[in-house]
Amino acid sequence: MISPKHYCKVIKNYFISYIYTSWYISKMDDKRSSIIVSNDSELENWIDKGDDFLLLLDIHLDWTGQCETIIPQLDELYRNIDQSEKRWKALAVEVPTFVPTLISKLKLSPNCSQIMDNQGRSDGSGGMEACSLESLMKKPSCSPLFLLVKGYNVVSVVHGANFPVLSKAMCEHMPVFMEEENI
Repeated sequence: MISPKHYCKVIKNYFISYIYTSWYISKMDDKRSSIIVSNDSELENWIDKGDDFLLLLDIHLDWTGQCETIIPQLDELYRNIDQSEKRWKALAVEVPTFVPTLISKLKLSPNCSQIMDNQGRSDGSGGMEACSLESLMKKPSCSPLFLLVKGYNVVSVVHGANFPVLSKAMCEHMPVFMEEENI
């Protein structure tokens, strides 16, 4: 049984965390990395434009919301990478709402072999041959799922809120832009 003192401490910590997160988000609105997708046509437009940059899809259940653990780290990465606005975009995408659009627009790349768990280990299958987008989307989980997309191809899949694994995969697939020289 939880003591009233312990219960008050838990509630206090929850509110402090909530207030800090709200404050952080309000301060970072102009430098946010994530775009919350609100309809099918918006998602289709981003996927269609995805030839020029890496698209990071934060796939989450409609009732869980996007991965709050990763947001501050993605925002920091977004601010620190040269030309990040040209190199990558992050979209928060709800399932099951957008599953039909994702399945119709995307395909798994033959080189997509990074299915990771929360510890950054491969699932041991040696690749994505036995997996499909349909099976990835139809396994509801509270754990976030990140798809890295180039063009219409899913080039990497990361399960869980493991930022080091996610950022490594992003850096491997992110396009490189050379600085324009002044003549």
